[in-house]
Amino acid sequence: MLRALLLLIALLCLAPRGLAQGGAFERVTLRVNSVEAGGRVVIDRGRSDGLREGDRVLFLPRSGGSFHGNVVQVEDRTAIVQLADSGSAIPTGTRGEARIPRSRFEPEPTPPRVKPHKDPQPPGTEGGTNAEVTGGAEQEPSTEHPEWENRDEEWLPDMPLLAQMKPLRPDQRSALVSGRTYVFGDATWASPNTRSDFFFRLGADARFENAFRKGGVLNLDFELNQRSTQLDDQPDENLGDFRLDRASYVQGGHRYSPSRLELGRFLQHGMPEFGLVDGIEYAWRLDNGNSFGGSAGFMPEPNRQLESGHDFQVSSFFRWVQDQTERLAVSTGVQKSWHDGTPDRELYVAKFDYVPEDTWHYHGTAFVDYYDGDDTAKGSGLELTQAWLTARRLYADGDSLDFTYRRLLFPELDRNEFLPVTLQQLANDHYDRVAATGWHRIHDELAVHAEAGLWVDEDDEGGDLAFGTRVEEVLLDDGRLELTGFGTLGAFSAFFGGRATFGQTRGLTGWNLTYELAVNDVADFAENADIILQHLVRGTYRLTTRSGWNLSLFAESLAYDREDSWSVGFYTQRSF
Repeated sequence: MLRALLLLIALLCLAPRGLAQGGAFERVTLRVNSVEAGGRVVIDRGRSDGLREGDRVLFLPRSGGSFHGNVVQVEDRTAIVQLADSGSAIPTGTRGEARIPRSRFEPEPTPPRVKPHKDPQPPGTEGGTNAEVTGGAEQEPSTEHPEWENRDEEWLPDMPLLAQMKPLRPDQRSALVSGRTYVFGDATWASPNTRSDFFFRLGADARFENAFRKGGVLNLDFELNQRSTQLDDQPDENLGDFRLDRASYVQGGHRYSPSRLELGRFLQHGMPEFGLVDGIEYAWRLDNGNSFGGSAGFMPEPNRQLESGHDFQVSSFFRWVQDQTERLAVSTGVQKSWHDGTPDRELYVAKFDYVPEDTWHYHGTAFVDYYDGDDTAKGSGLELTQAWLTARRLYADGDSLDFTYRRLLFPELDRNEFLPVTLQQLANDHYDRVAATGWHRIHDELAVHAEAGLWVDEDDEGGDLAFGTRVEEVLLDDGRLELTGFGTLGAFSAFFGGRATFGQTRGLTGWNLTYELAVNDVADFAENADIILQHLVRGTYRLTTRSGWNLSLFAESLAYDREDSWSVGFYTQRSF
């Protein structure tokens, strides 16, 4: 607690004061519509929202932390994002954001009007009629009128057209309601031990702007969930609950107010990596683009009901930007929590984004836990618990090259955030991976891609490789065929296979068919059980309407050794 307060005081002393200003990027919020094979997700934003192939997307799950991905295919209202780590699991409905240059939203400059050129009359035609001069039918004479008077005496030619218009303040605007409602459902049947699982979710996410005529924003996000599971040899399970993911009120944080105050339940704004909080957050943005702030409140547990009241936290953050373009930004934060009144986690987060024009982009996030002598498994000192480092180059012709490093360890907590683990797992379990990914477009209708990685964990080490091609305009108009081979080799097992996906996107509809064959070769198993085949067949259909509806349907069959399963599901949402 003392270190957190000292850090916040030091940051406040270093920060100059002033009025808030905007940067050169626009943050576009988004949601995951559906999940596809191979570490891909479909989001509800597309070309009409400013997205382009190669854009970086940040996903922010409710439990905190973050996932990264890059846009690999863009349609008018949807886009497909390839996750930086194809093994990451992101559920449908996860929030995210993309940083898009504001220049994409600027209208094309209107070319200046040029007066038509008049040729001088040939000699000897002075005083003749139009017909006599042109040698044809008589033309209508031009109508002369006096020049327009310029009444905008303060407007200059190099100023925007609406430069003299006075914008409305948030509290002067009409109340506005926006958001979405959604319904999600799936069903799974498995054999040989008959098992069935049904899940249904109904939810809404609404934003009420200027709801109380004070210029603030009221946010509501809630769900009704129902799950039913039937097993042969165990009692059936039926679970239903109401889940409130967000209920908060935001005041400020816009061009007229450098301060931002949020109350209620919300994902922390200044440092989303700190997760949900039931409490208060205050932030201040300076005229040079820097910002700082802090929060206090209870941390809901990441379970079905988001139970709260056991874990109290305080946090502070500071974000530094090099200039108004925000092409270089560095953020630091510290969070201290108590579990039922007992000191628990002390977490430090640091992240940076460096996005210069026409060259490499760099991003990084680090979670560092501090342990004192009371932590049994970790001892004392600092530990790098999570890390993401990315270097990315997007070329003008659409080619891209990525280098990533990921680290993941279990932190030692009293809070019920993970399934129970042993002290040995807390002390030794870890996962580190470095990888390189590249896309190369050979021509407009053919692209190739490859990914290679090296990894190590507490039991094993090895490497993985994936390579493939994407062919467009094949078999059907706007048809697309993707072929991918993949493999992972470790000391005790090998996993390799191939995936073929054929699909078509036309206008606001799209569909895919996927077949995947994989082989698991496990060492030291019985001779008749060391080779396990896995067959996956999946079909998806997507529909987006201009009125704001999104619909996604899927059906899947999985055959794994002597077990089979079948799944069907849907996801639909209406934006308003």
